[in-house]
Amino acid sequence: MHIRTVTTPVVAAAAILLLSMGAVFAQEGDYADDVDFGVSILPEDPGPGDTVEASVVGAVPGEELEFVAEINPEIARGTVEADASGNADFSFDIPEDAPEGELVVRVTGSESGDADDATVPLATPVDVDDDPITEDDELPETGADTSLLLLGGLLLAAVGGGAVIATRRRRESVDT
Repeated sequence: MHIRTVTTPVVAAAAILLLSMGAVFAQEGDYADDVDFGVSILPEDPGPGDTVEASVVGAVPGEELEFVAEINPEIARGTVEADASGNADFSFDIPEDAPEGELVVRVTGSESGDADDATVPLATPVDVDDDPITEDDELPETGADTSLLLLGGLLLAAVGGGAVIATRRRRESVDT
């Protein structure tokens, strides 16, 4: 009996068994209890009228999470449920008339009591009416004037062409 005949089915069976066990452990162990509870928000520089996306990690799977977003005053409040991995995502809009300041998003777990907050500065809107540029303003000229370089290149090409023609004529006159 050949070793290959026995080894191939044994290795295949072991691989199938290990892969199926890995899948079972991955399903049971999606929740990583060693991940610290935390919240993050994007964009990092939101402004009035923007939609803010928030993500929570490290919560207890299935836990109800309460969130509050404020720029002084409060602009959003709600609840979201953590998934089987202990993660949750939610979003909210910043009002167009939001005052300057810092955006603070606080998240608290209802079962665990875990809490965290994320703070980012609120981008100041630019008033386009204060633009000092008028229709009569001209753009400044930038860059180099290349017309002299072009003229010089054409002159060198003409001199080179003339030298080639003169050399050929001289060779023809010497050969005859």
